[in-house]
Amino acid sequence: MKSLVNTNPLVVFFLVIIGARLINFTSVDSPTVTTIIRIIGAAMCAAYPLSLQQVIQDYVPKKVTVNENFYLINGFVWFAAVAIISTLNVDGEISLTGWKVLPALYVAFAYVYFVTYPAKLLLSARWRREVRLGEYIGDALLMLILPIGIWFNQPKVKRVVHRELDEEGEIVTPNEIT
Repeated sequence: MKSLVNTNPLVVFFLVIIGARLINFTSVDSPTVTTIIRIIGAAMCAAYPLSLQQVIQDYVPKKVTVNENFYLINGFVWFAAVAIISTLNVDGEISLTGWKVLPALYVAFAYVYFVTYPAKLLLSARWRREVRLGEYIGDALLMLILPIGIWFNQPKVKRVVHRELDEEGEIVTPNEIT
């Protein structure tokens, strides 16, 4: 996971772009191939936010509340929904009415939370305190438009990751290391 966060932003950019293109892939001859390729595309798009969250949470101060379980559940809900929709609906058209909209709205929330939660962790790790929504909304919006947001967030991530941790897990600057 750490290798994806430390890599060149261009590599991550192409990973997300290719993943986004694969989610919309359609093979007329084989619906099974379409489903498999769409699921691979969703996994490629989910790799960056998931790896970012996994790496950055080690640099967040202990006093900051980290709700990793809710994050992982929402990531699973989004990924499972993409897999189910890709499997059951190969032609690409979905129409929901009535109460069926509620699960779709939760899947939309799960996606937004899955993509934007690493922005909260990133700012908490940079500022070494709990941050509010108003403080990290800009980075969260950059995470939502991932291909563009990678160019702005990746340098911030590298600055946080290249800090050192002491024995208690607190971040120290390289000058403080003895």
